Amino acid sequence: MLITGTGGGQGRAERCASLRFAEAGAIVVGADIETPGHAAAMAMVEAEGEVMTGSEALDRTVADDVRAWVQQAVTEHARIDVVHNKAGVVTMGGIATLNLEDWTWPVDRELNQVFSATRRHWATEYTPPLPRRTTGPP
Repeated sequence: MLITGTGGGQGRAERCASLRFAEAGAIVVGADIETPGHAAAMAMVEAEGEVMTGSEALDRTVADDVRAWVQQAVTEHARIDVVHNKAGVVTMGGIATLNLEDWTWPVDRELNQVFSATRRHWATEYTPPLPRRTTGPP
């Protein structure tokens, strides 16, 4: 499974999402733009006897970096069953105080980057191509 935002907030909280998925048997491939936080989350998962691999310093705004991250997961594991886009940001303020840049910054990170990571997962540009599931829900 691919999981973004492993380096902070929910990504490093006690019993974080990465650890919970790993405990449930998932192969976790994590990433975050914050390298120290991501490394700490990997250490937390490994301290519990589970496995988490992934990329440090993944900037979800750089499409080539997202593509390389997904390709690495496909190459190492041959399939991806879940994409958990949990990285997020917020800009605080009222409509009277926010400018267009303040408004679009979180929109880009909360919507566009979720699309980018998920789209990369379903793209057919990977070697080997992601297999279609033959069991379970479509």
